[in-house]
Parts: sequence; structure tokens; C-alpha cells
Amino acid sequence: MSKARGSSLAAKMNRKTSVQIAIRLPEADLTQARRLAERKGLGYQTAPS
Repeated sequence: MSKARGSSLAAKMNRKTSVQIAIRLPEADLTQARRLAERKGLGYQTAPS
């Protein structure tokens, strides 16, 4: 039987989980974030205000 390699802490940190959050941002910051995401080809989704 092979022993698992690496630390259990590192394994916990590498888990792919996500949490939905809500934060308030100035409209100008949100607009800039959307532009950056589009320019870099990243997915960016916000709820309509």
C-alpha cells in the first residue's frame, strides 16, 4: 500500500470549492473589472443591479 505524499494542509488548500458572496463596489470599479475580464478573456459574471 502506498502512502499519500504531501501534507494534509496542502491537500486542503488545493481543494476546488467556491462560495457565493455579495460585495458592494463603486460602479466605476465594477465597469473596470468587466473591461479587464473581457480584455483578458476571463469569465466575469455579476448580478444586474
